[in-house]
Amino acid sequence: MRPNQMVLTSIDCPTCGRKMGIRTASTGVFLGCSGYALSPKERCKTTINLVPENEVLNVLEGDDAETNALRAKRRWSEVRYGDGQLSDRSEA
Repeated sequence: MRPNQMVLTSIDCPTCGRKMGIRTASTGVFLGCSGYALSPKERCKTTINLVPENEVLNVLEGDDAETNALRAKRRWSEVRYGDGQLSDRSEA
């Protein structure tokens, strides 16, 4: 597995003020603080997720039918356990 190389940006970390860098993970692209590689006492673990522009536009414009359908669904308030016992979470 090749190492995850950071590409430094001009964006300052909101936590420690060091520069943020673009990194890639299995879950996608994100900004990570350049202070992550420091010793544990000085380490900064701040990250900011980056979302592709077309995904942001779809959410803002409401064009995503699947998202709108999920938002319209009512949540189930009852849970049935393996032994058949019924629990109503709305009472808790």
